[in-house]
Amino acid sequence: MRPLAAISILSLFALANACAHDAPPPAASAAAPAAAAPTAMAASGEPATVEGCAACGGEWAAHGMLGATGTMSCLCPTGDAGKRCRDGVECQGDCLTDGVDHDVTAAGPPALGFFVGKCSRFHTTYGCHRVIATGALQAGPVPLDQPPTEICAD
Repeated sequence: MRPLAAISILSLFALANACAHDAPPPAASAAAPAAAAPTAMAASGEPATVEGCAACGGEWAAHGMLGATGTMSCLCPTGDAGKRCRDGVECQGDCLTDGVDHDVTAAGPPALGFFVGKCSRFHTTYGCHRVIATGALQAGPVPLDQPPTEICAD
């Protein structure tokens, strides 16, 4: 695969990931103070300017694969970083798990239940993570010997 095509595909994945968590759930909105809305947004859903990044209290730096080319971008922090989660909808960013922590609902074998994670520090996450999907609780208990697949986004 050509480098430009690979970057395009990975950028689309990052965009889809960011879009999946644009609106925090009502409970999270009430718990976290709202940051000023930046006026210009990048394809990732993050502010596209230094000023916009400052408005969300973000980190303006070279992030991900585009950062290796000198492209600067913003990572806006979430208001619920580190909060326990069992479903992606419970986080402003992503619900990240190590695949080990879980709640058992049926002893099995195999044991069934829900994986437990923590809400991400930023709205956009780079690197390799096991992400608990939005709708995981609604989908019902899963075999706990099969943790979420590790996904890499850069």
